[in-house]
Amino acid sequence: MSELRFVLIGCGRIGERHALLIQQYAKLIAVVDIIADRAIQFSNIFQAKNFDSLQAFLAEKLDIDIAVICTPNGLHATQAIQCLEQGMDVIVEKPVALFKRDIDAIVVAMVKSGRQVFPIMQNRFNTAIKGIKTLLQEGQLGTIYSFQINCFWNRPPAYYTNSWHGDKQLDGGILYTQLSHFIDILTWFFGDCEDAKGFISKQSDKELDVEDTGVFILNYTNGIIGSVNYTVNTEPSNIEGSFMLTTEKGFIKIGGTFLNRIEINTTPFELDIQEKKENNYDNYKGSGAYHDEVYKHLLKIYQSNEPYYTSLQEAEATIRTIEKMYLSAIICNPLKKI
Repeated sequence: MSELRFVLIGCGRIGERHALLIQQYAKLIAVVDIIADRAIQFSNIFQAKNFDSLQAFLAEKLDIDIAVICTPNGLHATQAIQCLEQGMDVIVEKPVALFKRDIDAIVVAMVKSGRQVFPIMQNRFNTAIKGIKTLLQEGQLGTIYSFQINCFWNRPPAYYTNSWHGDKQLDGGILYTQLSHFIDILTWFFGDCEDAKGFISKQSDKELDVEDTGVFILNYTNGIIGSVNYTVNTEPSNIEGSFMLTTEKGFIKIGGTFLNRIEINTTPFELDIQEKKENNYDNYKGSGAYHDEVYKHLLKIYQSNEPYYTSLQEAEATIRTIEKMYLSAIICNPLKKI
């Protein structure tokens, strides 16, 4: 097939990661960012047309196969729908949307346009996580007793200063921006969340109007229970990003700072980690750099029509879980506004 043609919407750090991969595997035709200088900089680096608004880009009616949305969380749904309506397939960075109703609207637009939407949930390419999924599918681990997710990361004050990060309408909260990949693992492994109970708090003096710390207990429809513990206040850097599973056949902990090390495995089954670098955004570090696997997989889809590794339905299940968590949350330390 002919070379795929992309537009990148959002020229921030994660947008740069996508641009480099698009350049490697396909053709970047246009870039869009409301900060005009940033769009111009990207256009010079990647030899692409630049636009300072999505409306200006859509008015040009360029021949584009895939739009990649790397804008603030709260803009994803509207922008995805606009691109679908213009006949483009859409890649959406996590989270696909902030509310279930927004994903429902994306599904309507997708069906009406006949195009596809590809959510980014790159931790599914983590080889140890994939290995656990296979063991679960085959019933090799026996009864699942419980799980625990710990995400003890650092996001410095500069991350929130003069930024959409930490803004309730554009960010949504830590569960969307930092934890959605971890919650997606739970969706992939256990299906739908039945109930959630928890506490959230803003402990720091960083410029954010969402929580920076949370603790939750989750109950899944198959009876599996577990906990999610997180903060973005660890000093001086990320400390731990882990998933633990207690089963009839043994205990597993995939740990390190971003699920990059097998710390404990008492089961009789072998698991491995394919070494990946941590995404580096200058003033902080993020999750594992698995976006290259996403793009390799995407090319296979267009070449052989095999199914995408996740779906909007699964993305919706993850968003429903996050909504349940926030709706259940008791706000502690109310003197610091959330």
